[in-house]
Amino acid sequence: MATVTSHYAREALPGAARKGLDVDQLLVDAGISQELIDAADSRVHTEQLTRLIQSIWVLLDDEFMGYTSHRAKLGTFGMMCQLVSRCETIDALFNRGIKYYSFVTEDIVMDYREVETGREFIVTMAEPALDPVHFYQEFWIVIWHRFASWIIGQQIKLQAAYFAYPEPAHSAEFKFQFACPCFFNADKTKICFSNQYASLAPVRTQRELAQFLKRQPAGVLTIPGDDSSLTLRIKVALINDAETLNSFPEFDDLAATLHISSPTLRRKLKDEGTSYQKIKDSVRCDIAIEKISVQQMAVNDVAQLLGFAEPRSFTRAFKQWTGVTPSVYRRK
Repeated sequence: MATVTSHYAREALPGAARKGLDVDQLLVDAGISQELIDAADSRVHTEQLTRLIQSIWVLLDDEFMGYTSHRAKLGTFGMMCQLVSRCETIDALFNRGIKYYSFVTEDIVMDYREVETGREFIVTMAEPALDPVHFYQEFWIVIWHRFASWIIGQQIKLQAAYFAYPEPAHSAEFKFQFACPCFFNADKTKICFSNQYASLAPVRTQRELAQFLKRQPAGVLTIPGDDSSLTLRIKVALINDAETLNSFPEFDDLAATLHISSPTLRRKLKDEGTSYQKIKDSVRCDIAIEKISVQQMAVNDVAQLLGFAEPRSFTRAFKQWTGVTPSVYRRK
């Protein structure tokens, strides 16, 4: 979906206005006309809404966009994503992410529960009066749902969504935002999904996560589709089999594992704009970056882990991947 109702652009502004930002200038910078904002049934492009939200984030240094008593400084959500990206399951991701935010703020209270029908993610605003039309509460639920879906490579299909307020005028948009039965005047605002997703593991690499965060909120304004590409399947298999990083399977063996003939696999990867060698290099690069910059592993040890005969060969490859040597990358 390339457009969303102008309601979201319109209601992104009051929090910023309360904090003293020039709303007219925000709209100009985002490329959104006042006529578009004033028309109740109009729609804005997700790129325009992305620019608007990014401007508010930066100018306020507040990812909560002025809808809470206290700021969530720019980068708070990104730090949470980094923290949970290595969780083994969606259950662990939600629980760890919520615990992180419990240390950061008391303005948004979250809960994640196992119930008989599946899982529930509950969001409560500590001061609802600061978010009178529930703009940010809805946005926050969408952010978590889309991020969780993206990181496991498939859409988490919701069973139901409940809202602790009357049905709003823009509820027609909910069929796009939540794609499930929606109920209003509920006890709590929450989304519900099946147990089948609870044990799924994140499949995205650190480099993919960095790109995802760089584009925010563009990545959460549309519902991610299921990523069933061969590229992702192969990447996940290589990453998960950490013991064989220095000896990836031969191409023919990989094809047999995937129950595909070698020529067919080569053709399908070409159709996806890649090759087995590119996938292996991508996996090695992502793992090298994590080992060097996050785990502070010695370059010689990383080279050996990734199957390079000598550190110099690894350094040359790393520079081809990133543009700089491992030591320069670590410093930067």
